[in-house]
Amino acid sequence: MEFSMFTSRVLVSFVGACSLVALGSSARAQNIWVETTDAGQSISTVQETKGSKIDAIVGSFGTVSDADLYCVRINGAYDIHTAFNPSTTQDTQLFLFDKYGHGIQANDDFYGLQSHLFGTLPAGEYILGISTFDNDPMDASAHLIFPSYPYNGVYGPNAGVGPLAFFNGNTSVTPGSGYQIHTTGIAGCDVPEPGSIAFAVLSAGSVVGLIARRRKMS
Repeated sequence: MEFSMFTSRVLVSFVGACSLVALGSSARAQNIWVETTDAGQSISTVQETKGSKIDAIVGSFGTVSDADLYCVRINGAYDIHTAFNPSTTQDTQLFLFDKYGHGIQANDDFYGLQSHLFGTLPAGEYILGISTFDNDPMDASAHLIFPSYPYNGVYGPNAGVGPLAFFNGNTSVTPGSGYQIHTTGIAGCDVPEPGSIAFAVLSAGSVVGLIARRRKMS
């Protein structure tokens, strides 16, 4: 294996609300991203998250074939795992792609039926995906992007596959079922890369210096 909006949904389903409660009394101190409308399941409909730090993503599956994709920022070590509402027994799958949809990592069953991704990645934007068992990401040629068996494996992508085009497969998810994705080392896509921040500071310093020199010369 080779790994190297904080805007609440206007209408949160009852199950989604229960998921928020299930995060515990410490939830108010955490940075929780709540799915806004329905996160898409294609590269063009990825939901952009916001915030300098994200401790959890809370959402729900709108249909029996739903999968949700979120744009996140990673800079170094990361740890991502699912925790379904205790009242459900859904079987999750987690996927990580680069911002163009090329597969990086996937897992189905790490803790029982729950999923876990971890590793280290260079600073940049990535796409975090969640679905339920057997609703798998495919490339434009209908090839599976990741191996699907054994279920407890943490996998890199299959050789020669293209970027994500669609999800396909049998699934028995109950529409409206809520999920929680707990994250470490994750920020929103609105957070600029460290290099961009340094460039902005350098540029601002250059402008200030130029103004100071002009004042001294006048």
